[in-house]
Amino acid sequence: MREHSQRDSIEPSIAREELRQRAGAAPQKLFAKALVALAERGELRADAERIHSAGATAKLSGPDADAQERLAGVLEGAGLSPPRADELPGLIGQTPQRTQALLKALAGSGRASKVSEELWFGRRR
Repeated sequence: MREHSQRDSIEPSIAREELRQRAGAAPQKLFAKALVALAERGELRADAERIHSAGATAKLSGPDADAQERLAGVLEGAGLSPPRADELPGLIGQTPQRTQALLKALAGSGRASKVSEELWFGRRR
């Protein structure tokens, strides 16, 4: 987890299966039990798709932080009618890949929620 967090400053979380493979491809049940134990000890948190180190947040600065704030503003301002995911890059002036990374970072910090591949909601502060 630390290695991944250091490599990817926008998205410090890692996909469940990617982590399982990097950890030696442990059997699914054993891997799931290990995640539960680590979560109970407060060393990580997990959602349906990704594993986050405890307290890990994206460390953004400069243009990355600005783009993330624009994206958060678009999602938060849209309320219950957010734009489709394929519309977001044009709204914030980023590539689709960069926008996906920013969405994941927002989700990791609790500022966005993924409903489907095409639908993300912002969290109002």
